[in-house]
Amino acid sequence: MKRLWAKLVAKVTGIVPWLAVGAVAWALIARGGGHQEPGAAKDSVSTSAIASGPSPLPPDPAPAPAPHRIAVIRAFTMTPRETLRTPPSEEPPPAEPTARYASLNAVRDTVEAILMRALPLGNPAVHWSREPVQFRYHYANATTVGWAVHVTVTDTTDCPNTALEHGLEAAGWAPHWGYGADGADGSDMGYVTREYLCVIEASWVGGDESDTTYVPPPGCEVTVTCVPRRMDDVSAP
Repeated sequence: MKRLWAKLVAKVTGIVPWLAVGAVAWALIARGGGHQEPGAAKDSVSTSAIASGPSPLPPDPAPAPAPHRIAVIRAFTMTPRETLRTPPSEEPPPAEPTARYASLNAVRDTVEAILMRALPLGNPAVHWSREPVQFRYHYANATTVGWAVHVTVTDTTDCPNTALEHGLEAAGWAPHWGYGADGADGSDMGYVTREYLCVIEASWVGGDESDTTYVPPPGCEVTVTCVPRRMDDVSAP
């Protein structure tokens, strides 16, 4: 009996280590089946994100083309006159201009205000207009864009060019004699500030020297063109 019990204990003792090893193995298998290291999982997500990148955005639609603005621009050309106007020899040279304006539009408005004061209000024989024009300087080899104010008188009202000259001089403008000319059918004159130039062109129907009985029709046309001034727009010495 003692011998049988000893054999049984020996068998049980031999099985127990194997059972312990098996238990440990099953525990390791159970842990390894669904386990992932946090670092490995993080690296995997990060790598995937870098590899694929964000979804590309669709390109911005092309901006619609701006509507074209077309301005009617007329070219300025001085009307030829018979004689050039020159400063009176007995008078000292004109002083530097003192008039100052914030913009070319302000110059245009000043010219219109002087002309309106020189002409009777409400006269149906006086017609006004203004427009942007392209201007070629008389002496400087350049062109620019400015404003032209037109006045047409169709009755015996005095032509307003002389009143405009006096008004500009009183406002601090200085004459630019290079734009001055006189003739039987009109008169031209230029005036400047430090920044701007205005050229006055007045025309009318002149008399006929060969026919002393001819009476020219009344009326005149005056065009005042105002542009930025160029300091090189002077006659050569």
